[in-house]
Amino acid sequence: MSSPRLFDRRNLSLLLLFLLALAFFLALRWQPETWLRQQLQQAGIQHLSFRSASFSAHGLRLNDVALGEQPLSLHLDGVELAPQWWALLRGVPVLNLRGGARGISISAQLRPQGEAIRIEAIEITAEAAALQAQLAASSWQASGLLHLSGEMALLRTGGQPQSAQLALEWQQAVLTVIDVPLNFGTLSGQLSGPPGSRWEWKLTATGEVALNGRGSLLPQSVTPTQWPLTGTVDLQASGNVASLLQGFGGASQLSLPISGTLASPVIGMAGTP
Repeated sequence: MSSPRLFDRRNLSLLLLFLLALAFFLALRWQPETWLRQQLQQAGIQHLSFRSASFSAHGLRLNDVALGEQPLSLHLDGVELAPQWWALLRGVPVLNLRGGARGISISAQLRPQGEAIRIEAIEITAEAAALQAQLAASSWQASGLLHLSGEMALLRTGGQPQSAQLALEWQQAVLTVIDVPLNFGTLSGQLSGPPGSRWEWKLTATGEVALNGRGSLLPQSVTPTQWPLTGTVDLQASGNVASLLQGFGGASQLSLPISGTLASPVIGMAGTP
């Protein structure tokens, strides 16, 4: 007489049904919002808040999310966190992040690396007017499309930035100040730096207003708005904008030394006719 097989088709179906029922029960009992708030509190991460959290078709969804600190705070309608299953099967925990708001979309991949969390494949696309509305900047108007890409590393505890390699491209960049449009054409920027040192930044533009700037940023705390900022931006204008700059600073070419902090920069002025 042959012995019965333990995992015949019927037993396997019953086992799968049991596992699904167990997973459903645990999902009902587990409160993702409470768990996530506890994790953020234990890690000392302060500049991330959300109204509620719930399960989604792909993972965990956060609603009404705020990133950063005023006046440099980004508000998103929702953010979805989903595990990258093929990486998880290889023993590498990776989370895919997607989110957005009106005129803004973001995506990235998060993975642990020692005492840090790496944020890779960062892709942020935003309408300049949408960012202006969030920053509540009323003294000027912005238009064009911004795209930020690159990667960063943050400490697991506290969330202080450790390193960065970011690139910015602002297409059809226009700032309207006192009803005068300043056309920068395509404005490009880079921000890079290793752990424990200053980060270097660069800005270039070749439109009606040509711009060339460089300097450094010191990420010395978990609050980016308090980071010390230094550098110089050189401006050269043509056409009607040149007349505006001459009336403003007495020259069509300006060299602007920059100091202060990221949230409160101090801009000096030195011009040549």
